[in-house]
Amino acid sequence: MLSLFQSLEAEGLNDTEKPMFDVLKASLSYPTTDHELANRLADDIVYFCRSAIGDDVYGGILTNAWVLIFDMICCIPSDHAWQDCWVNAIKELKGRETLPARNSDSYDLQWEDLPCFFIELDTHMNRVYEKDIEYQNLNSFVARLYATDVLRDDKFPFAAIRDALERAGGESQDPLLWVASEWLIRCAYHIYESMKFPTPEKRGWWSLGKAFADKDGVAPFSVERWNLWKERISEEREKLLSSKSETAPALAKRLEEALQKMREAEQPSDQKTDVSVDK
Repeated sequence: MLSLFQSLEAEGLNDTEKPMFDVLKASLSYPTTDHELANRLADDIVYFCRSAIGDDVYGGILTNAWVLIFDMICCIPSDHAWQDCWVNAIKELKGRETLPARNSDSYDLQWEDLPCFFIELDTHMNRVYEKDIEYQNLNSFVARLYATDVLRDDKFPFAAIRDALERAGGESQDPLLWVASEWLIRCAYHIYESMKFPTPEKRGWWSLGKAFADKDGVAPFSVERWNLWKERISEEREKLLSSKSETAPALAKRLEEALQKMREAEQPSDQKTDVSVDK
């Protein structure tokens, strides 16, 4: 399974990345339970900061660590167990004890805040945007974080779904549809709740995309927009069902599952039942 990272190693790792990569790869290869593996990975990240040379501030080593970790996650398929292990590792890391400042010019490292994590994640997401598989794998990881409340930034799911469904002329690309379906399959309830009850600062975000340019009066965060997304997903599913592409059936099935999760999310919690998608 370590061959998952062959492409990353082939690209070359610098003198800072290589030792960290070897440690993380060794942890991933160690025969243990998923829970223990998550703990080992969290311990590794703490170790990188504790062992920083001289008076290096934590931000520098953490930035390098996050970039490497995101590179590794981009190599891990969305259905691989290591995806969940990394999510659990981040959850474990948030509970680690604060590391005291290394010098008067540094600062305490509060793991609960995941320093540098979200800035580097946003940067990495943009960097791999045109690399379909890497972008899909990274979004799968972030969707898992969102579903478990480790990450509650609506920007990530909203941008991904909007990018897939609100393009001019309603022309969606299959890799972007896959990403949108991943977010909805894993997080439909959270996304729907955010759409129903937007906070004041979110109400001004994101105008409607060009695919919905003729839809007057639809608020950026609203159930109306959610319903427009359902309509677009249904349209794309129908196109795929009539497509001769070899990959169309699998993607159509994912969109069917996304629609089902969306419908389930709309039900009151005490009335949730299995909701099938019309064939």
